[in-house]
Amino acid sequence: MIGRKPPARKWRCLMCRRGSPAGSQCVHCKAPFPENKAPYKIKYPRPNDVVVPFISCPQCSRPLRRDVTVCFDCRATITPTYAQQSIEANMRSTQAFVRAEHIEALKPAAFLSLVAATVITFIASVFGPISFVWLLVFQLGTCLLCLIAIVRWTDRFAFPAPHDEDFAIAFGKVRSAFWIWLAATLAQVIGLLTVFRTN
Repeated sequence: MIGRKPPARKWRCLMCRRGSPAGSQCVHCKAPFPENKAPYKIKYPRPNDVVVPFISCPQCSRPLRRDVTVCFDCRATITPTYAQQSIEANMRSTQAFVRAEHIEALKPAAFLSLVAATVITFIASVFGPISFVWLLVFQLGTCLLCLIAIVRWTDRFAFPAPHDEDFAIAFGKVRSAFWIWLAATLAQVIGLLTVFRTN
C-alpha cells in the first residue's frame, strides 16, 4: 500500500515577518512558536490543494491567525466582518498562487513541444513526406489542454484581480506560461500544415 505524502506547511513569523518552517522557534529571529507564528500556505499533493485561512492586518498587513482580534504589531482591532473578508481574499490569492505554480511547472514540456514541432516541420519541408503526424496531433492536443487550464485560471482568479503581491507573482507566472504554450500550439499547427502539404 502506497502511503500519501504529508502536506508541506509554510509559516510566517509574526515578529520578523519572514517565512519559517515549523518548529519551536523562528529560524531567523528566534521568536518562540506557536504564539508568534501564523499560517501562510499549506500545499497538498495534486489534485487537492488546501490553504490555511489567515487574516491580514488592515493597517500594517501583518499575517494573523483567524482567531486574532487585535494585531500584535500595530494593535489594530480586527472586526469579525473584516476578518471574514480578509480570509476570503487571502484564500483566493493563495489558491491562485498554488495553481499558477502548477501551470508554470509544465513550461519545460512546452519548450520540448516547440522544439519537436520545429524539427518535424524542418524535416518535412526538406526531405518530403514523413510519418510523424500522430506526434504533432498528440502535442497539439496537449498544448490546447494547457491553454484551457490557463484560461480557466484567468476566469477564476483574474477578474477582479486581488491587490496582493503573491497574486502579482502568480499572474506573471501564468502570463509567461500562456505565451510559451501559445507559441508551441502555433508550431504544431504550422507543422501539421507543412506535413499535409508535402504528403
